[in-house]
Amino acid sequence: IKVGRFGLDPAGGEVDCEVILPLEDAPLTFRQLQRCVAALVLLVQQQRPRFEAILATGEDPARDEGAQLDQFVDQLAALFGVSREEILDQLADAQPPPGATDG
Repeated sequence: IKVGRFGLDPAGGEVDCEVILPLEDAPLTFRQLQRCVAALVLLVQQQRPRFEAILATGEDPARDEGAQLDQFVDQLAALFGVSREEILDQLADAQPPPGATDG
């Protein structure tokens, strides 16, 4: 399941972030809302230095993507109160959205 995504308006420099929660026909519970807001805050806090560097220089700073992914998985596990392995299992089972391409 895609947790969130970022967007950047290159003309105005505006960055937006959203959390996606597929509910189908179910109502949104207060607990789900709390988790979405917490995940959104975590995503923004984690990526803020990167966005500031991109906006300041126009280039994405060189980062170790493997280490960044490890850190993110650890943060998600702590946020949701599950093990790192459970997060990795969920990511492995996730299907890409229709029309998604690699690269």
